[in-house]
Amino acid sequence: MKVRLSDQYYNHTEISIDNTPLNSTTEAEEVIACCDLVIDATADGSVTSMLHHVALATGNRVISACLQNDGDTFRVDVIPPLTGDPLPMTLQREQGGDQAFEGGCGDPVSPTPPYAVLEAAAMTTRHAVGLLCGQPLSPSGEVREYLAHDPKQA
Repeated sequence: MKVRLSDQYYNHTEISIDNTPLNSTTEAEEVIACCDLVIDATADGSVTSMLHHVALATGNRVISACLQNDGDTFRVDVIPPLTGDPLPMTLQREQGGDQAFEGGCGDPVSPTPPYAVLEAAAMTTRHAVGLLCGQPLSPSGEVREYLAHDPKQA
């Protein structure tokens, strides 16, 4: 994303990426304080929780983006919401079928299809641009469900 945005002739904004792990709320406060917008796509519950609590305490905005339910659900949360309540919790379903694992490291392989990753990234980008330009798409974010599964059939 940084390369793509930096290649745009109209872009005069400094874009930085920091992959340093967040280990404390103090570190999270420092990151949030120095940025116009922090986007959390870590899939790390402890980092998301830290950023969430710091954003609520400071009033600075964070976008949290995640894919759930094997890519059938994705959501973008604006934290804290601009107005009103946050988005409701997503219904989590049990994983179906056998899990696949990497041969070398033994990590689980995500069954999330590539198109879901691209759409989630596009949805996150639309919300980030809207917030940064003062034209938010929604006050609390967005949830998309692509495949409605009947829990009885899972």
